[in-house]
Amino acid sequence: MRAALLLILSLAVACGDDDEPVDEVEVETPAETPDEPDPNEGDPLAGLDDPEELEAAVPATTSALDENVDVPARGCAFADEGAIKIWQRPGVASIVTIGDGFAIAGYAKKEDGGEELFLLTQTPGRPATPILRADLEHPLQQARVAPPALAARDGGHVGLAFTDRRAQVRYARVDLSSRMGGFLEVGSGADQRYSPAVAFTDADDLVMWADGSGADRSRVRLSRVIGGSRLGEGRDLTPDAGGATCPAMAGEDLLFVDHREGLSTFYRVDLPDGAPTVLRATTHLFDPVAIAPVQVGQKWLVGYTAVGQAAQSAVGLVTVDGDRTPPPTAIVPSAGYGLLHVSATTLGEHVVFAADAPTERPPESPRRVDLRIATADGAMGEPIAITGPETGPAGASLASVASYEGTVGVVFRGADGVYLRLLRCDPGGATAE
Repeated sequence: MRAALLLILSLAVACGDDDEPVDEVEVETPAETPDEPDPNEGDPLAGLDDPEELEAAVPATTSALDENVDVPARGCAFADEGAIKIWQRPGVASIVTIGDGFAIAGYAKKEDGGEELFLLTQTPGRPATPILRADLEHPLQQARVAPPALAARDGGHVGLAFTDRRAQVRYARVDLSSRMGGFLEVGSGADQRYSPAVAFTDADDLVMWADGSGADRSRVRLSRVIGGSRLGEGRDLTPDAGGATCPAMAGEDLLFVDHREGLSTFYRVDLPDGAPTVLRATTHLFDPVAIAPVQVGQKWLVGYTAVGQAAQSAVGLVTVDGDRTPPPTAIVPSAGYGLLHVSATTLGEHVVFAADAPTERPPESPRRVDLRIATADGAMGEPIAITGPETGPAGASLASVASYEGTVGVVFRGADGVYLRLLRCDPGGATAE
């Protein structure tokens, strides 16, 4: 008889409920034939949801890729027939490359006010494959602005970290083929406005998060997960006499921000054991800031949400080339108010940025998602906009697929679900098709 394994996921506000007991994984095993081995023994992800319900949460639509679409120089073109819904409920998600396709993880809001965590895989031309779905025991009451952290360890495993209303950080290394893995509590005090970050060493996994529980300053902390399954020693990455928030990975390096009202500083950490070093300083960062760092050769490009003209929201880009730090340029110029988001992926010699853009001035106005290519020196091509299928697509994350040259997947939230679009973009170094 198949064992029913219940994963209890705890949740979080940055202040936390200090007097509440910490939730732990509970395993309930009904009676079964003594001589019959349980094939799911030791699988904390098995039985998270009824298989039929899990399949029903993923629409049976496919996203066919047109590899022959005309791609403009230093630009992108849509390479599908339109956005496809990959999760039936609205939420915010992250996307990474796995093999010939993508892994996508997100939070979604349920009809009863609860909140769920999901993970699926998607290969162009095929329906999405659901991997897991789990209800959060303590759902966040306000709308999520930052997705869970997702990173590909290899072609068959991903690292997934999420936060909850009780400000706890939980992590699992997930086997995509067997769904083997288990969520560990790796930290606390999480600032819900920022995603955690995940990185890997040869044997271990690293989880970084913004800790907003301190009375004096914000911090970025690191936990090591030994072998992907056992919590090891952690450390504080915060600079001396400084603050730290908004951790984000760029290759094998971690970037974060010492965010201040005046001059803010981007820091870089060579993982796993390096100390923070100053990358560059800039001003007028939005609060809470979102950053999208990328390294191209010896140069750094960092997209970030900013306060622009007339205190309107914008998305800026700063570059670092040795000692050369030219002034910021705009990915999305000042055009309205309210929270925006930005993400990035490398594509050959170019970087593709996806950023929220206001469609009107009020903070609650609908968004669109602008995609722009930047060269290594920070010069940008013309944007291409995602405006549908539902009003107000936003919170995009993107990843490129090496096996389909120039192909980029963009996942974003819509009014009634989570959506995916496919694009072909100019990778640079050759004449675009």
